[in-house]
Amino acid sequence: MKNFGILYNPYESSLTKFIRWDIKISEEKLYNLILKDCEQNPNLIISIFGGAKYFTMNKRLEKEFMCGIIEAATTAGNA
Repeated sequence: MKNFGILYNPYESSLTKFIRWDIKISEEKLYNLILKDCEQNPNLIISIFGGAKYFTMNKRLEKEFMCGIIEAATTAGNA
């Protein structure tokens, strides 16, 4: 994985992508990065603020958290 930029899901069962960006990067640059990678407008953007220094999760909880985000992203708009 990269420090910043497009990150691919570490859980191989999904094609979901993640972006880790520095708060100093403009929204326009972030949007252009998404457009460049996806080659289309995204259907959904989920923003999560925070960092590991503020809390810890065991591996099981971290995996459940990530799977929950993936499920939300893959089912959004399919109701």
